[in-house]
Amino acid sequence: MQRVFLVCLLSAIPSGVSALGDQPEGVVQEVNRQLAQLLESNHHELADRTTFLRRASLDLIGRIPTAAEARAFVASEDTETREQAIRRLSRSPAAAKHLATFVRTLWFPQTSVAPYEYLAGDTEAWIADQLNHDRPLNEIAQQLISVSYAPQTSEQSGGPMGSLTTPKTLIEANDHRPERMAANATSSFLGVDLSCAQCHDHPFDAYSQEQFWQTAAFFVPKSRFEENRPWYEIEIKIPDAGKSVAPVLFTGDLPLESESPDLQLTSGREVFATWVGQANNPFFARRTVNQLWAEYFGAPLVTRQPDQIASPVREQALEILAEAWVEHQFDLRWLAETIVSTDAYQIHHRGPATTATDPFPYMTTRGLTGPQLYDSLNIAAGKPPIRGDLDSAEQLHDRQAFLEMFPAYRSVDVERCVTQALSLMNGEKIARLSDPNSNPLVRGLAAAPFLTERECVESLFWSTLNRPPGEPDWQQLRVAGYLEDDPATRAQRLGDLFWVLVNSVEFNTNH
Repeated sequence: MQRVFLVCLLSAIPSGVSALGDQPEGVVQEVNRQLAQLLESNHHELADRTTFLRRASLDLIGRIPTAAEARAFVASEDTETREQAIRRLSRSPAAAKHLATFVRTLWFPQTSVAPYEYLAGDTEAWIADQLNHDRPLNEIAQQLISVSYAPQTSEQSGGPMGSLTTPKTLIEANDHRPERMAANATSSFLGVDLSCAQCHDHPFDAYSQEQFWQTAAFFVPKSRFEENRPWYEIEIKIPDAGKSVAPVLFTGDLPLESESPDLQLTSGREVFATWVGQANNPFFARRTVNQLWAEYFGAPLVTRQPDQIASPVREQALEILAEAWVEHQFDLRWLAETIVSTDAYQIHHRGPATTATDPFPYMTTRGLTGPQLYDSLNIAAGKPPIRGDLDSAEQLHDRQAFLEMFPAYRSVDVERCVTQALSLMNGEKIARLSDPNSNPLVRGLAAAPFLTERECVESLFWSTLNRPPGEPDWQQLRVAGYLEDDPATRAQRLGDLFWVLVNSVEFNTNH
């Protein structure tokens, strides 16, 4: 039966600037209005400036602010708005590196653990390079899905942006197996789980076994004898079913029998990748927006769990954000700015309280991820804020060893186990930073006779917790002997206090 040509459905992404403009204010106002009833019913207040900057810095650039950044932001209440701070953070090179970690763990979660962790570094570096060149995320996804099996030339390596070789992460992290690549791509890029139908039709699942293997057929590589064979004729055998199937999308709405020579697509993966990144794809934008929201809030805006109550309010908010993100050319930095600019993001922590009809995803307290923790420890100790340690082989090894203890899981899932807690208390990294001779901040404070003990302690608080000590803090510090005026023991006292502060719950969480 004649169908509409594939090229008609794989339409180009619309160009031009959204009517809302480059700034996120218009979308933020729409989302705020949509969620206002949930916020007002619980009487939430906005977080103070110190809390907000620490939270936004961790989420946007993957580390706490420096003491100077925190002090300056609090002092500039009349000159730098929160919106300006968000823009400054989200457009920095550090933001691209941090977003690259989010994207890599979202699309290829298996690369955080053995035996695929060797793929993490190159994958993140390539994604960060693309983001630093302002490449849309849908194009990044398309290139990672459609990357060739064959060795790449220098002209092919970075695509239109950058010069790094496109990583074959999807292929290698799935052992070159089409069915695993299909399950990975649909689940991670689109939020659609087909894996339950791999072995047999599931009685309660929306997709059949045949649909799973039709999707897997997109990922079957051509043999050297099939180079000129059209992609839509490449088939895959369904195990124990006695038949083979050709590529058909699980949505069932693409005419895969039709030839589309104008697209010049030679492989099924190119076709699948093209469809994933199109503006009219119903899954990619919603998946990305929902998971970035989850990264910042600790819970997705919309969940599909059967025991959760459906929320029209949150569904509409997700739709607003997803549509606006598509209009803004899949700019991931813009999306991050927009979410962080909402009232929902900027409210003060209020614990797990919920409404009777709709459990709103409050700004929950979350543990820092491994990369956040490592970089924040360096910042707290007065080391360079931009990850210059990556330029040093010795420091790179130090960072990798630390991340093996604290894998780069997404912040939604972060929990501390006993060995991690012990590592923070007694590990080599903390031991070095607690040593006055290895900690630039402590060494500098100890060698400054013009600073009082209170001023030294206050500097440590700003460097680690990004706030001044409160009256309860001063009382505890006095009882513990940290305010003694003894120059001979000052360095050791400050090193001990640094250890106490970086092992506190406050330092190790996002608030």
